Amino acid sequence: MPARTVLWRQGDPPTDGIYLVEVGTLRSTQEFNDTDNPEGAGVTRYSVEAILPNTISGEIGLFTGNARTSTLVAETDSILWGLSQERFQKMIKEDPTLAIEFMRISMSFSAGKCPWF
Repeated sequence: MPARTVLWRQGDPPTDGIYLVEVGTLRSTQEFNDTDNPEGAGVTRYSVEAILPNTISGEIGLFTGNARTSTLVAETDSILWGLSQERFQKMIKEDPTLAIEFMRISMSFSAGKCPWF
């Protein structure tokens, strides 16, 4: 995947699934309305995290169906492995034990990324 490719935008439905980064770096950003701006409301963008090789992104949307909470962009040329929402639903139907184990492992990645877990 070339650098500067947008994988998803904040607010998008989680239809694409989850990605494992093999090579490269992804950048997650969030946008907020800036009501403190004396010039009027604007948008402030914050970098939330860098997604590095051997980590995943998109797991929360995949498992909950909630809209994307951030915009995800390839910061560098990257190699990604993906699991689509459609394939994950198929896994649930055909091998629920595997799906549960996949969720457990994926959430272990999330817990490692979030300092409050």
